[in-house]
Amino acid sequence: MANTLLVVGGNQDKTFKKMGDRFELKVLHHPGESKKSGNKKEYQTLINKADCVVVLKGAINRKSMIMVKEICKEQNKTIVYHQGRGVTGAIQSSLAYFEGLSA
Repeated sequence: MANTLLVVGGNQDKTFKKMGDRFELKVLHHPGESKKSGNKKEYQTLINKADCVVVLKGAINRKSMIMVKEICKEQNKTIVYHQGRGVTGAIQSSLAYFEGLSA
């Protein structure tokens, strides 16, 4: 069974999913932008489906980041903050987390 990753931030939805397939990850994505920052219920639904959440700090607004952090805490989900905006870094951040679980 593949691990499920939620990436919040960025706008490369298809690329995130394609890269996730390479590493047998199911990737969910939310852009986390100002105009599409989403509401709490939208984030709750996505975070509930995820095993790990990666927040792209360079590609998300503050309101979304705070909301995601609060929901992850409520749902006891791991959140990983990635400094950049790139797909590779986001996937690598999640892989490091998942590898730590299996060790």
